[in-house]
Amino acid sequence: MKLKYRIILENRSYPYRVQKKGFIFWNEVASSDSLDSAKKKMVELCRCEAQTPEGTVLATYSSEDLLADKLRGVQ
Repeated sequence: MKLKYRIILENRSYPYRVQKKGFIFWNEVASSDSLDSAKKKMVELCRCEAQTPEGTVLATYSSEDLLADKLRGVQ
């Protein structure tokens, strides 16, 4: 998995902008007023993206399935 993020410095009230590389362009995903909080936000976004499973959902586990398992004594 290849993740591409960067932090851009501008002269605004929230000068540090966290951007993510899109297909062609960079997209802004967060803004911050300090470099440390921008770095923390970037790390948090990388962790969330790394934990997201890639692929197609084949089946979902609903509340009805949970109730059926409880009635059968599975859980």
